[in-house]
Amino acid sequence: MVMTYGVPVTYSGYSNLSLGWDDCVKACYSNINCIPFLSYTEPYWTLPTCPENFTLFSREKGYWCLKLALQDTCLDRNQSITACANTYGGIMSGIENKEEFNFLADESIELNKEISDGYAAYFLWVNGDRKSTCMPPKKQSASCNGTNEFTFTDPTLSSNPQGYVWLDSQPDGLEHPTTPPANCLCLKCNTNTFCGIDDCSCVSSSKTGSSGYCFKGYACGVQLQLF
Repeated sequence: MVMTYGVPVTYSGYSNLSLGWDDCVKACYSNINCIPFLSYTEPYWTLPTCPENFTLFSREKGYWCLKLALQDTCLDRNQSITACANTYGGIMSGIENKEEFNFLADESIELNKEISDGYAAYFLWVNGDRKSTCMPPKKQSASCNGTNEFTFTDPTLSSNPQGYVWLDSQPDGLEHPTTPPANCLCLKCNTNTFCGIDDCSCVSSSKTGSSGYCFKGYACGVQLQLF
């Protein structure tokens, strides 16, 4: 391991502190926006970084690196999980808060502006599987109503994530069952006025025609790496 000197390229503000090394590290630990020193192995401090083209987000359970990953072909949900793991060593990401939702939504809207292959819309997979206790013919109830209809494998997602901003009247897989069932979650953001989470069939990948769509990618996440 090599220690090197560096300074921030961009930042939103700073404060001067007259602290010793140990006190400086303690102060950084207590500030959620400070991440220069997270791990110490004698005799070096290690610097955490996200992989290239991933964006860092802060969650209660730890820092999370997030990327909207795209493919040349349309993918179903399981193919997307495999692609995330094989390409980036990651896990299909959930959406912890509105900041993460806005990040993915903005990326999706820009992606949909570039469609040139005949599809009407590009959709994207996000983490979430319908609970076995919230399957049709069961109807919506206090225990099966919105985000709590689903389980999540994203390891740093909170027990009640606020980032799943639903499209109007969604999820509707219990009230309007389909075949195949809508047991997975996807992001549909074509424009600023049509943007949100929907419950989708896990085996969907594309549909042709005037209202055709392609599942063009997925939210992929990795935990902050130490180098």
